[in-house]
Amino acid sequence: MIFSAKQLRRGWTDWHLVMALLMVVVGVAATFNAWVDLFRTTTARGDVRHMWLLPLVIVWLIWVRRQRMQMCQPGGTWIGPLLLIGGWLVSIMGQRVSVELLWHAGAVVVVMGCVTSVLGFQLFKAFLPAFVALLFLVPLPYGIELRLAVASGDVAATLVQPMPSGYVMAMQQAAPTLKCAGLLAYAFAFGMPYRTWVRLLLLLVSPLAAILMLMLQMITHELMLGWWHSPRAESVTDMAGWLMIPLTLALLMGLIRLLRWAAVPLQYYKLADEA
Repeated sequence: MIFSAKQLRRGWTDWHLVMALLMVVVGVAATFNAWVDLFRTTTARGDVRHMWLLPLVIVWLIWVRRQRMQMCQPGGTWIGPLLLIGGWLVSIMGQRVSVELLWHAGAVVVVMGCVTSVLGFQLFKAFLPAFVALLFLVPLPYGIELRLAVASGDVAATLVQPMPSGYVMAMQQAAPTLKCAGLLAYAFAFGMPYRTWVRLLLLLVSPLAAILMLMLQMITHELMLGWWHSPRAESVTDMAGWLMIPLTLALLMGLIRLLRWAAVPLQYYKLADEA
């Protein structure tokens, strides 16, 4: 048995989990072309780093809310079909008008609707941040993503003054770095019961972490070029990109410590584990 005795008394069984997984398969199959195009677009832009992080973020957001499962009951599944139909219509409309953002986002919402049709509204509401995290799969329109990447890359390059090869590398890494920083900030912000303004502040700080990471990559790139030829230097620089995870978390934790030191009220209530 996967569920605890309390959860079993509230009506949950292992079949709910099995049916939810089956409905995920059904939802992906129903919008298969959109999912294929979503992953093709993401990999073509080289933005796969945040997709490796996303499952860990979702598991984290579910884990920190696991106590809420005892307050949820199966039922209220009416919202699932609404999400499913709404996502399907948005996806179809996006495909017909050639707006990839709508096409992809609609497919993700269809999967949310399929899961909610089995698990119900109470669980959907209790674990909403984990559901919303799925939208990080959706690629931004290329024009918007390019402008954000150029802006952050220009700021980092202005501070570091790299060689032309370092600037080109920064432009290539800017978009993936921004997405990873945003995803980590989202997980950090919604992993604790922070007030709304604190969560917004943490999300707004994430571009700063991305810029710091780009600066570190530029410096690493310049140092590696002095020792090795270009392909090996680029490999080391790509590996250094993963340092953005501890760097971003350290920046966010430092901000929270600063606010606590200033005696600023950050949370509405404590988690069960902290009581």
